[in-house]
Amino acid sequence: MRRLGIRLLALALAVTFTTTAAWADDSEQVFTLGEIIVSGEKPGVRDISINTVIDAQEIEAMGAKTLVDALQYAPGIHVGTGAKSEPQFFVHGFDQSRSLVLIDGVPYYETYYGKLNLRQIPASIISKIEISKGAPSVLYGPNYLGAVINVITKKGTAKPTIDLTGEVSDANTYRVAAAHANTVGNVNYWLSYDRTSTDGYWLSDDYETHVADIKGTSYVHEDGGLRDHSDREADTLWARIGISPDEDTDVYLNAFHTRSEYGIPVSDKGGFVKKGNIFSDMADIDEYRDWGFDLSARRVATQWLTLRGQAFYHSHDDEYSSYAEPDHSTFLATSRFEDHVLGAALFADVAPCEWDTVRFAVHYRGDSHKSRETEDAEFEEYYSYTGSVAVENEMNYGDWPTVVVGASYDWSTVDKAEEADGTELETPDDKTAFNPMIGLSYRFEDGTRLYGSVAHKSRFPTLSNYFSSKGGNPDLKTEKSINYLIGAERALTDRLDVELSLFMHDVDDYITLTEDSAGNRLQQNIGEVRMMGFEAGTRFRPIDDLALSASYTYNNARNRTDGRATDYIERAPEHILSLGLDYLVPKALVNLHLRARHMRGAYSDLPDMTNPTDEEVKMKDFFVVDGRISKEFMEHYEVYFEMKNIFDVNYYDDGNEYPSPGRNFLLGLKASF
Repeated sequence: MRRLGIRLLALALAVTFTTTAAWADDSEQVFTLGEIIVSGEKPGVRDISINTVIDAQEIEAMGAKTLVDALQYAPGIHVGTGAKSEPQFFVHGFDQSRSLVLIDGVPYYETYYGKLNLRQIPASIISKIEISKGAPSVLYGPNYLGAVINVITKKGTAKPTIDLTGEVSDANTYRVAAAHANTVGNVNYWLSYDRTSTDGYWLSDDYETHVADIKGTSYVHEDGGLRDHSDREADTLWARIGISPDEDTDVYLNAFHTRSEYGIPVSDKGGFVKKGNIFSDMADIDEYRDWGFDLSARRVATQWLTLRGQAFYHSHDDEYSSYAEPDHSTFLATSRFEDHVLGAALFADVAPCEWDTVRFAVHYRGDSHKSRETEDAEFEEYYSYTGSVAVENEMNYGDWPTVVVGASYDWSTVDKAEEADGTELETPDDKTAFNPMIGLSYRFEDGTRLYGSVAHKSRFPTLSNYFSSKGGNPDLKTEKSINYLIGAERALTDRLDVELSLFMHDVDDYITLTEDSAGNRLQQNIGEVRMMGFEAGTRFRPIDDLALSASYTYNNARNRTDGRATDYIERAPEHILSLGLDYLVPKALVNLHLRARHMRGAYSDLPDMTNPTDEEVKMKDFFVVDGRISKEFMEHYEVYFEMKNIFDVNYYDDGNEYPSPGRNFLLGLKASF
């Protein structure tokens, strides 16, 4: 594998430094109807929160293949490997289920755990990612504490375009992607297909073999080299068609289908077999499928009124096959999830005068979840409904500060919970929450911008929190957080930009899984959690062809519950550092991109009030560097070479002890017409 990597690197360098220089038009049109907060010339609600935009050019520079890859270097975000070896992200210490993930403004989640595997979303469909932390607009909808991540996909271009991509590596790894976009009259359309297949990824050469015990028998869980059960196949089809009969009207229909199957590598902690020998973490995902339809529309009714709307239906199903040993020699059972989401949202933007805009939003959706433990079992069934009514007033009067005031009233109802044998479970009480917010932003004549905000956010318990066999508790309360933020940004010179933001999240009724000495688990509202710190970032362009960037996040996440067993919070890194370098080599016109990330100060295991003497286990810190070189040639083509974990660091990105990939590489070719 190492020899092949060196040969491909040599080939890539030879091609990049000898081909004729040319530049292709790589611009993409953004699907603006997917933006819940409409961009404008004046400051607005985006300016009162920590707002980050990752565009398609940056996504390509970091070598991202999926949405989760694109989030790895975002300020304030840590991406780790969670249960079932699925990637998950953390924002200021809040896990993925406590943030709101949208695709074109539509919530994207699975109804039981409240989150989906974001590896399903290929980076090739993304035009930009908007990340809002602190005081995101109340118009986004209900049910989050930490951040809103809105993934904006692409739409048709004014002229016909075709993009073709092919990538290869060892371990039978390849990726192919194709996209076509165009506008014909007043009809705009875009089609995209992406396929990935691999036998797996390579671990670091420094990885040490692990032996663990499963039910009294010792097994070698992983012996290094090509990671056992890290194989994956994925196919994604995305399509959009829209019509604009006039400049004041847009109607778009979006359809998508993603399907994957993949192995689940075993944690170094060891495997387990549970539920009467029918469920284990030594498993394969035989099918992981998401598909759906989204309808989006906009109508400028008058000079002072714009109406927007969304309607959507999403479906998810997956099959999880368990085995008794790490080599998958003894099959146990296949469990299945089936989830359906049907919902709609309406927005009204009212501008009674030039300096004042009032926005209204109504969200409502119904969730259905069915699951069974074996192929022959009956399904458990659950139904729930979530809604929100919101209003937000944005005022930009002359040279005065921009003021944004808003509030939402949110509610959640679970009206059915039925076990596989037909037994109806007691459903939790209906939940409601009131979430006000206020923020200010002011830009001085020298370009310095100051901003601050206070926002109340809430998150209702998930169906898993209520009913899981791992400690489900129907008496759980709604999680609540008051988010405080103050920040400043300034261009110190025409080549140097800096930004600093201080944040604090005061969380009440934080839900966590506890376990007593007898092994009994229970989801509980542990009480009070505070996350306090700052984000700092800079971008420096010392010469025209060189850009340097850095972002650093410090997060002091502490448990402040009375009678607590520890002051710390699991999987909340104290330090996150991201570095970037982008350089265009003169004359040869070769693009060089380097990205580095560092994580330190996170705990993987902590004592709780039922096990107060357990050890505090701290994760090892890591520093990882990725790289990409590329060259455009013959006007329409680009060849590139990418390497992940250049220094082959052996590290773990999460407390679940799934070893992360070592040095891996690929060679790619892209054609755009």
